[in-house]
Amino acid sequence: MDVLRNDLLQQAADIANLNNKTFAVEVRHVSDGDYNVDVMLLFMHFPQVITVDLSGIGSSADGKVRHLIDFGQHGRELITSELGLRFLKTLADPSAIRAILLDGDAKNEADVIRSEDLYIKIRDHSVFKILPMENTRGRELVESGKLCERKNGRGVDPNRNWEVDWGKKEKDYDPAEEYPGTKPFSEPETQVVLDLAQSLKPHVWLNVHSGMEALFTPWDHVAEVPTAAQKALEVITQIKTDYFASNKDCVVGSGGKSVGYLAHGTATDYMFEKLKVPLPFTWEIFGDLDAAYDDCFKMFNPVDQQQFDATLKVWLKALFRLIELAPRHPEVVKELAAAKNQEEGISLSWPTHGNRTESEPITHRHQDEGNGEVDW
Repeated sequence: MDVLRNDLLQQAADIANLNNKTFAVEVRHVSDGDYNVDVMLLFMHFPQVITVDLSGIGSSADGKVRHLIDFGQHGRELITSELGLRFLKTLADPSAIRAILLDGDAKNEADVIRSEDLYIKIRDHSVFKILPMENTRGRELVESGKLCERKNGRGVDPNRNWEVDWGKKEKDYDPAEEYPGTKPFSEPETQVVLDLAQSLKPHVWLNVHSGMEALFTPWDHVAEVPTAAQKALEVITQIKTDYFASNKDCVVGSGGKSVGYLAHGTATDYMFEKLKVPLPFTWEIFGDLDAAYDDCFKMFNPVDQQQFDATLKVWLKALFRLIELAPRHPEVVKELAAAKNQEEGISLSWPTHGNRTESEPITHRHQDEGNGEVDW
């Protein structure tokens, strides 16, 4: 079941240290007066950011799909950091990667090929920046007994502290839940994630939450999926079909339309609007809709081992399915093709990462753009 904050961070650090050729622990110290979020609360080796590059730490990220994945943005959503820890354990085990999308052993040659293809995608063509627990100070408050706390250590919601549509309040606005801070990026937690995103320039942004079951694209502050996010919507629609087809509680669409309320100043809207991340998502991986309003632990986290294990199992599969599908997004195809041809000395003039153009359907496995074929 759920591991305490310090133990979870220690386990994440241990995974990285045991696999130090392909994992790296990175500590980002950001403070504002007496408030800091370097996660160095008790021991100097607790991680805040873990980089995973199975082709070797220090190798170039050019020609690779870049993933920025954030767990534990809200303190009370303990299950999300558990998924982050399980994700790290799986990335550290090649046999676990090969088996993740299969139910048991491979049954036929196609299963074997798919399994090996996924491993090669991750080993040779992917790089990850992973925050096992963004909001460590909020988690500290939850573990002290404030089980409904979602905000950070000084009362700001890290997922309302981003610049896009920041500070707007709906009629049902509750500062105890959604206080956005004094200005955009006022909070050290937000500054850490922003800096990571600006330096990594991810193709995939995934913000993992709990409270319901859902796969969201932008927008959060408008009740619609913008045209430029339609290809991203196709990806999560496929994941819904693959793993949640029988789950009527799991919804797909824009956060603003599907969650039942509009959210302003969110990370996912910023990643999409300002940084032009082609695959920006918020996932909600668990919610007990029958829990009492004040029973936040039960509302946001599984309370028995069977439910806990089932939640992590299916959402871990969904996460690796996302990794499998991401390289087929038209913008990612173009950028990877450009990088491949540049490496081979061929001059191309593809659109920049931020320009969005129509291309072939995302379901195509092989896409040939001019002289740059990327074989996934």
